[in-house]
Amino acid sequence: MPRRSKILWLLGAIALSGCYRWEPVTTISPREAVEQLEPTLMRVVVDQTQPFVLLQRPIVSEDSIRGLVNTRSGAGTLSSTRSIALQDVRRIEVRRINAWTTAGAVLVGASVVGGVIFLLAFAECDSLFTGC
Repeated sequence: MPRRSKILWLLGAIALSGCYRWEPVTTISPREAVEQLEPTLMRVVVDQTQPFVLLQRPIVSEDSIRGLVNTRSGAGTLSSTRSIALQDVRRIEVRRINAWTTAGAVLVGASVVGGVIFLLAFAECDSLFTGC
C-alpha cells in the first residue's frame, strides 16, 4: 500500500473514532428518549447506590426500559437482558459526539503524521535549506 494511502487511512481512523461525551436527556421523558432518539447505548441512573446501568440497544416495553447489559466474569464477558421500571428511572444519558474534541484529535493526528513525513523526507539530507 502506498504511503499516501496509509496516511489517509490513519487520518480516517482518527476522524471516525471520534470523541464522545455522555449528555443527560432532560427535555423529554425516558420513554420518549428511547422511542425518538433510538440510542444504541444509554446510561440509566436508578438510585444513588450505583452510578448507572449501561444498556445496549434499549427499547421500551410496556412500563419498562429493557436492554442488554454486559457483565464480566472469569469466563469472559456475558450479556444478559435487564429491565428497569420507567418509574424508577431518575436520569438517562445518551452518547453524543463531541465535535470540538474530535476536530482537535484529527488536527493533532494530522500534525503528527505531517511531522513524521517531513522528517522521513529529509532524513538523509545534510541541510533542510540547501536541498539534498
